[in-house]
Amino acid sequence: MGRSWKDAKKDKEALDRARGRDVEAAREQARILTQAYILGDRLAQLRKAAGLSQSEVAARMQVSQPRVSKLEQGNLAQIEVGTLERYVAALGGRLKLVADFEDHDVTVSMNELDHSEDELDCTEKAGV
Repeated sequence: MGRSWKDAKKDKEALDRARGRDVEAAREQARILTQAYILGDRLAQLRKAAGLSQSEVAARMQVSQPRVSKLEQGNLAQIEVGTLERYVAALGGRLKLVADFEDHDVTVSMNELDHSEDELDCTEKAGV
């Protein structure tokens, strides 16, 4: 009879630790890479829904088409707040960051051209 997946996984982790590999750090890195890939895929979906090509978005962002491609592939070196802001603006939107606290959220508008009202919006969560 073959080994169970649980046993094989346990043995692999023990071997990795014996070789000095930081299993938890590797898991965290895999989680980060997965999230970046998902973000890139969502950006590509938004672009396609807007009916734009990568070249059109690149022209609006004043970057190269390969840079837009790397962003949509989830390339971590391309994922910076300023780059995301310009990408969203190229699609006709505004990027906002939300800090989620237990009893309230803080929304910060990233639009550098609009420093007027609503730049810092604190909203209390319902039921807290």
